[in-house]
Amino acid sequence: MDNLNLGLKDFVFIIMQIVLITTVVVTNKIHIGYLRRQNEGLKECIKEMQKIITELRVKVGI
Repeated sequence: MDNLNLGLKDFVFIIMQIVLITTVVVTNKIHIGYLRRQNEGLKECIKEMQKIITELRVKVGI
């Protein structure tokens, strides 16, 4: 009986580890997607700032 209980405990432990690892992987993929979108947004912001700086340089005469 002890072997069966130990086997059941091991099985439950392995299932819990699989759930934990799967959760971490899915969460990381979600965060990577978010960071990629944020990165694209920041690139667009920098491009807009560069345009503004160029316009200001033209107005100031630099």
